[in-house]
Amino acid sequence: MTSLPKEKTVAKKTITPLDVDNVTIGMKLDDADHAVLRAFEFIKPFLKAKKVSCLYVVPEVNPVFPLRAIYPETPTRLDDELEEQLMEKMETMVKRNIGSGVLDQLDLSIKSGPPLDTLASFAQESGSDLVCIGKRALEEERVISAMNVVRMVDANVLVAPQHSKPGLSTIMVPVDFSDHSVRALQTALGFKHASIDPVRIIALHIHQVAPLYYHEPGFVPVHQISELNQDFEGQLDQFLSEKLPGFEDEVEPVLVETNKPEVATQLLAGARKASADLIIMGSKGHSKLKQIFLGSTTELLLRKNDTIPVLVVK
Repeated sequence: MTSLPKEKTVAKKTITPLDVDNVTIGMKLDDADHAVLRAFEFIKPFLKAKKVSCLYVVPEVNPVFPLRAIYPETPTRLDDELEEQLMEKMETMVKRNIGSGVLDQLDLSIKSGPPLDTLASFAQESGSDLVCIGKRALEEERVISAMNVVRMVDANVLVAPQHSKPGLSTIMVPVDFSDHSVRALQTALGFKHASIDPVRIIALHIHQVAPLYYHEPGFVPVHQISELNQDFEGQLDQFLSEKLPGFEDEVEPVLVETNKPEVATQLLAGARKASADLIIMGSKGHSKLKQIFLGSTTELLLRKNDTIPVLVVK
């Protein structure tokens, strides 16, 4: 059951939940919709959104070269009968996962076109602050879709894997000492302060330990490498104190040292060990490069994660 929102003041400051006025929920009318609708229903009381839209996109059939020269691209014809059938399916899905009482509060829309481009355009035109999508387990197409949605939209993005269950008892925030981490931590604190039930926030930093066994000429001396590997806990504590003054005691710093190359694997292992209900990550912002470079850590985490909702904040 979702806890009722509240406000909490610490050190004469107040952190409120994610500032969201307009939400778009991307639907595909499959099993992944169950997870995303339930995840949204859970966090909805914390968002105070004024408008919520559910969008289903009828995919275009795009001929593959060289057939494109013979069969040009044509949008799928969305006639009244098909639209009525799809609308009934959307309403059924919403009733099953959220309840019939919210139908009059939702704007159900059906469009045709390239699914990702159409979703991104719809979110942009409607001024969405949050885009919610589902991700089917072990389905490469939906993994790619999730990553591309994060790339293409300016809004925050909630990705709910098919087998995830909504909750806020434990929130994990990956920390890399960047401003993106600060935004994610502030968002986590907002949820914590708006919840009646206790919320544990874990700031997880993965420190990739430099090897200590190289003695060949040209390598950094062992004692210098040891100095590089030590005191990262102190740096994490200092980061939280400087960036979250007055709130650092509400965040649990966790340092994991590893010599393995994939940070995302370690983050996911840490989230599972802590029984995290939600992972909040900061994106790289609104630069044009976001459509090209999402970040290998975020991409791998979205690819490997099938059990924990991920909120990417911008």
